[in-house]
Amino acid sequence: MARFKANTSMGVGDGAVVVTGQEAEASPLLIASRAHANFAEYVPLSLILLALIEFQGGSRAILMALAIALVIARLAHPLGLGLKSPNLPRALGFGLNQIVLLCAAVYAGLLGLGI
Repeated sequence: MARFKANTSMGVGDGAVVVTGQEAEASPLLIASRAHANFAEYVPLSLILLALIEFQGGSRAILMALAIALVIARLAHPLGLGLKSPNLPRALGFGLNQIVLLCAAVYAGLLGLGI
């Protein structure tokens, strides 16, 4: 749908830069493409770590807290991609996603070691 709205065909690419007046800004198609790519880059690993925590019998409360934080992060990040940088939703989304990954990795590792 974003490709249709941007009037950009598959062969042309993503229309990366749109010049408006004096400023150059990212095209809506590039923003949509990066939102999808960022999701594909971070969510699978996050879900795998959450699954490992569940399979290892980790605390349900910690698992739910991490899952809720991941959902909040993934909702905030694409909202911020459409805004002028830097902005709070994008930073919150990225930062919270990294915190979830770090906490889930450490917790899964500790569970794997039996600690």
